[in-house]
Formats: sequence, C-alpha cells, structure tokens
Amino acid sequence: MADSGDLRFGPHTVKVENLLNWIGSGELLRFGKPLSGPFIPISDLNEALALAIDSQVTPGRVNWVELRENAESDLYEAGLLDTPPWLPFKKSIKNLLSLVADNIVAVLPTDCPGVLDDVIADLHACALCLAVHGKLNPFHARLWEAYTCGGWPCGCTGEEPEPPDYELDLDDRKFYVLWRGRN
Repeated sequence: MADSGDLRFGPHTVKVENLLNWIGSGELLRFGKPLSGPFIPISDLNEALALAIDSQVTPGRVNWVELRENAESDLYEAGLLDTPPWLPFKKSIKNLLSLVADNIVAVLPTDCPGVLDDVIADLHACALCLAVHGKLNPFHARLWEAYTCGGWPCGCTGEEPEPPDYELDLDDRKFYVLWRGRN
C-alpha cells in the first residue's frame, strides 16, 4: 500500500477520483452517448420506475433491487477495511457514500424524480469497487457503462439467479436502461 497522505482512498485513489469527477461533470442522466450493446432503452421514466419496482413482485423475473443489493454485498470481504493495510484509508472509503451522494444531488436533473437513491447506491458501489479492487466487477462495469451513456439502469432480462450463490451470468442478459436519444 502507498502512503495514505497522497492516496486518500488507497492505492486506486485516482480511479475513484475519476469517477467522482465524472459525476460532477454534469453528464449524469444526460443521455449523451448512443446506447447499444447489452442495453434495452426505456424512454419513459414512469415505465422505467415501474420496471424496477415490478421486478420485485413478478414471479420469474429478476428482482432488480435484490440483484443490486447482492452485487453490492459481494464487493469486498467483511472486515477488510479493518486490516492493517487498509486502516489508513478506512475513514475516507467509508466517507465515499457522502461524497458520491453530494455530487449526485448537485447535478442530477430535476426531470428524473424517484431515481436518486438508486443512482447514489449504484455509483457508490462502483466507487467502492474501484477503491478496493482498482477495477469494476462485471455487474458494476455494466452499470457504469449504462451511466456513462447517460442512462439509468432499471432492470435486467432473464430469470432470477439460482440459490445459493445468486450469481448473475451476464453473457445472455441485457439491462433495461432509462435512455432518451437527443433531439
């Protein structure tokens, strides 16, 4: 590990700061880049919100909220930040939630009510993943790709992952994304 004086989030501070800078750049939910690849665009905010919520109660569909929570719980081993190499960075890493939230609140468009908590949770998880691992896991990489296109990921195709691991195979899945092309 490097000196904590110049790397406040640990050895991957630059990657975390790049994410925070991107959030502050004003591109969040601005639908800037073309959406392609593993994404299905949803142009209506109410439809996107319903998709994210309905997935919790529709049998056979991926519970989007649960899926995101499971992915976040696997970001790093419990107690990792209490180990000697990570102790100098623990406070800053724990403070990432506030930093991400403050940046998002400052730039989130007002025409997207109801998504604030999800956006904060998603981008906080991405920041944690970068801080601890220096890269995004496949699930968070896909979330990040949707956000950098200017969209909001709100669901996933396919059926619920099987217990006990609930691991999501992304190979044949697409994410639903609130996205509107520029006029």
